[in-house]
Amino acid sequence: MDRRAFLRNSLIGFAAGACGSSNLGSVAESEEQGTTPLDPRPRVIIISDIRVGVGDPDDRQSMAHLMMYADEVDIRGIWPDTLDSGVQGTQMVLDLYEEDYNNPAYNFQALEYPSPSSLRTKLFTSHDQAIAAIKAEAGLSDPRPIYLLLWGGTHRVPQSFEKLTSAEQSKIRLISIGTYLLDNALADGDGQKYNWNAWGEARMDIWNRFPALWWLEMDWSWNGMAFNKDLRVADEAVALNDLLAQKAGALGAHIKEVFPRYFRSLDTNSLLYLLDKSNNLDDPTQGSWAGRYYSPFPDRPSYYTGIDGGYEWDYTNPVNTWQNATNVFTARIDTCISQRDTWHQAFIQKVMALYGHEPLDEALGTAS
Repeated sequence: MDRRAFLRNSLIGFAAGACGSSNLGSVAESEEQGTTPLDPRPRVIIISDIRVGVGDPDDRQSMAHLMMYADEVDIRGIWPDTLDSGVQGTQMVLDLYEEDYNNPAYNFQALEYPSPSSLRTKLFTSHDQAIAAIKAEAGLSDPRPIYLLLWGGTHRVPQSFEKLTSAEQSKIRLISIGTYLLDNALADGDGQKYNWNAWGEARMDIWNRFPALWWLEMDWSWNGMAFNKDLRVADEAVALNDLLAQKAGALGAHIKEVFPRYFRSLDTNSLLYLLDKSNNLDDPTQGSWAGRYYSPFPDRPSYYTGIDGGYEWDYTNPVNTWQNATNVFTARIDTCISQRDTWHQAFIQKVMALYGHEPLDEALGTAS
């Protein structure tokens, strides 16, 4: 392994925690045998409702945040839900990535980040192209699951799954941000109103038609990335936004430009699940930077959603226990709040090394 790869792997600290000892063994054996080692990074395809001028500005924050971790996940596709504006918004972020990548003061190339040109080939510009690419990816012999990160509406998922065989579907792990019901704390939910991420019946379409799907539905937990228990914006989220604007090049400046108040990259709670090096990716119930989850249905052992916090909660029909919704909401976001400082510090350390504010050897603690 060459020095640049060693530095990169030391910085991300990824393989030891997120991929498990079996993958590490295969990597070591492959290197001893002189063959190409299995890529230890999670395979990722993102479906985003990113747009320009409309929609939630945190979508572009989230895309910029993803680019700063483009060395730790294997980005196999980016699918803008709204093609014209969505492709434009994604291209804007990729342009900023290219600016930082080519800046000699920064360490993108030293840390072997993917080239801007390679990432541009992962941007889907038509729905047919995206669906065909997902099918092709699922048809590969690669043993790694494909993490489909849903940063917006759910309706593209059944459209994709309709084209996949059952064997191909089994390779997909879906991580979605919102539930199908509006939460009562931040959006005046009543246990019946659909969340904006549900896109009508699309969420229920996934639920009814694909019961074997490995699905982590992050529900309300992700709010803990930016909010405290009293639902006020966390001081840390404000400070992180300011730090990125000052220290993280064009991408960091864009993060604050699109949403000046605080770091609101809430879609990337699904990314945090993959980035936490201590996380067992097979078991969301153990807890990670992305919070802790629960598998409530014995007949759906691969479905996970937020914990109930010990309060009575009807997972099948939440409206039946909606009187406990505020307590359950608080319990769920608290699992993210408790992890916030840990991932903030890891992210800040990464930014400081990536953008040349610390010598790589010093930042990574490497001796040679």
